[in-house]
Amino acid sequence: MKPGATLFVLLLTLWLCAEPAQARLGENLDQCAARYGSIVKEEEGIIPSTTVYSFQKKHVNILVTTSQNVCIKITYSKVDGSPFSRDEIETLLQSNVGTSAWGVQEKDGTYSCLRNDYKAIALYNKGDKEFSVSDYNFREKETALLRAKRTGLEGF
Repeated sequence: MKPGATLFVLLLTLWLCAEPAQARLGENLDQCAARYGSIVKEEEGIIPSTTVYSFQKKHVNILVTTSQNVCIKITYSKVDGSPFSRDEIETLLQSNVGTSAWGVQEKDGTYSCLRNDYKAIALYNKGDKEFSVSDYNFREKETALLRAKRTGLEGF
């Protein structure tokens, strides 16, 4: 076998044997439960027709928001209330990369991240110690609804 062909076969074999690197956004509830374990709590989301499921895996609390049984937002926080490290944030970003890389802006421990395909947004502020990644369209709806509630302009 030619050297180039050997390398191609090796890379193809590694690719086929590797665990698929699928995004967690877009998974259904069964896939989330397989990844995170048993559901601890279930409640109605703030956006109509959404449900929030609570999970706990190792030292992390996970809130999964679904719409029509599809994950549209994930919020991570540590059980002990400590902040995430830069490496942990980068790991969570990479686990939700999908088919496009993240554009990351970081300043003083605050991360604002937009996936290059404009389909997801991620936010982390070391003050609130929660890292969230969400479908871009859901984040826009959620932000508008929260702003309307805060300003008393719901239903306008």
